Amino acid sequence: MNARMNFVAAAGSLGLGAALMAGTAQAVEPFDATLNGLPNNSVIADLPPSSDLSLAVDNLPAQAGLYGIHCAVPADPRGAPTRCDSAAGTAIFITPVGVDRAEIVESITVNAEFIGSNPNRASGDQGTDAIDCREQACAVYTLGSGREFVNPTYLRFFSTEFAAVGPREDDAMKMRLRNKPVAENAVPRIRYGKDVRFTVRMTSGLAPTVTSTNCRVDLDTKTIRGLVRNGNCTVVVTTAGDTEFAPFVSEQKFKIRDRSAKR
Repeated sequence: MNARMNFVAAAGSLGLGAALMAGTAQAVEPFDATLNGLPNNSVIADLPPSSDLSLAVDNLPAQAGLYGIHCAVPADPRGAPTRCDSAAGTAIFITPVGVDRAEIVESITVNAEFIGSNPNRASGDQGTDAIDCREQACAVYTLGSGREFVNPTYLRFFSTEFAAVGPREDDAMKMRLRNKPVAENAVPRIRYGKDVRFTVRMTSGLAPTVTSTNCRVDLDTKTIRGLVRNGNCTVVVTTAGDTEFAPFVSEQKFKIRDRSAKR
């Protein structure tokens, strides 16, 4: 809670107070956003380990797009968040459409625990950290996109607080390549430019989030494809956990080969 209040105070010192604290600016600029019906600077409390919340946006101008993201509040609350959830449904982007929009409603997923990464890829920060929103302050942010990113008009801040949970079981992953189990510490080969059958299932039954480098993974079509002719592919599998199972993260490497190079 202290981190949240520090964020508000620091935002005021940066001239962001009009966005974070409802006030006279709203009479001039009609844009607003609420989360689960609650106004800017509210606390969404007693949340389960994973929850879908309703983000309602009013009076978004024609030129403006909007991000909605769930992040850890940074140690320096004056800075932009650098550790945000990237699992399915945890970040939304409302694109500009060239006309004013009176009302937009989107669903955003908030997880108590997640692997946080920097949403600003231009920063060069490719690090990740395990975030537990029961132990540190977290919030849903709205931020303008493009030229409006630094415009405090579109900044909104909703603290998220999660209910405590008891002991939970460790989850486990079942990964298969070409219908065969991927052994622990193995570095299997995949093909450059060619889909290979690939599946990931969790013992818990939870839906995993999969990110990859140098390869494309599609859990819907159950395929993996190498995107570089020579090198390694890294696949990271995560879940947010629930009341029975703890969050899960695992990294698996693959060697990419290009058969056409031998011809």
